[in-house]
Amino acid sequence: MAVLVYLAASRGAVLRQVLRGMFWPDCPEPRARRALNQALYGLRSALGPGVIESRGEQELLVNHGALGCDAMAFDRAVESRAPLEALRLYRGDFLAGFSIHGASEFERWVETTRSRLRFRAADAASSLFASARADRRLREAIHWARRRLELTPTDELALRDLLMVLADAGDRADAAEAYRLFARDLARDLEM
Repeated sequence: MAVLVYLAASRGAVLRQVLRGMFWPDCPEPRARRALNQALYGLRSALGPGVIESRGEQELLVNHGALGCDAMAFDRAVESRAPLEALRLYRGDFLAGFSIHGASEFERWVETTRSRLRFRAADAASSLFASARADRRLREAIHWARRRLELTPTDELALRDLLMVLADAGDRADAAEAYRLFARDLARDLEM
C-alpha cells in the first residue's frame, strides 16, 4: 500500500532504485529488487492493467487517468486557484495513523507531504477568509478564519484574523474565548 501511495502522490515517474531505498533500505540489492517486484505484481494484480506503468527498465508511475488520488486533486485545485474545491478535498492530515516499520525515509516523506498539504489548505482558507471579509460577509469570514486556525493552531496571524473579524461582528465574548483557547493550546504545545 505504501508503494502505491508514494507512486500515486508523485508528480511524475519514480526510479525503482528510489523505491528500493525508501522501502527496503537495509536489504541487499537483489532482495530489495525482488521485494519491489513482488509488491508491484500484487498491486498490478489488484488494480488491473494500465494503472501502474513502467517507463523503460528503471521508472514507474501511476496513470492518474486510471487511478484518482485526492492529494493530487487537492494540489490541482490549489494551483488552479479554486480554494473552495481544495478545502472540499482536504479531509484531514495526509495518511493519518499510517506508518510502516523500518522505512524512515518514507516516514519523513509522509511528514513533509502532510505539512505541505496542511499549509496549502490553511492558505486556501486564508484566501476565502480575505475574500469574505473584504465583501463584509462576516459569518463566512469567521468560518474560514476558524478553519485556518484549526489547520495551523499555533499561527498567531491566523488568530489575529479571527479576533479581528469576531470584533467586526461585535462578538467580543467569542474573541476572548478564542484567545484564551489559543493561549492554553500554545502553552500546552510548547510545554510552558
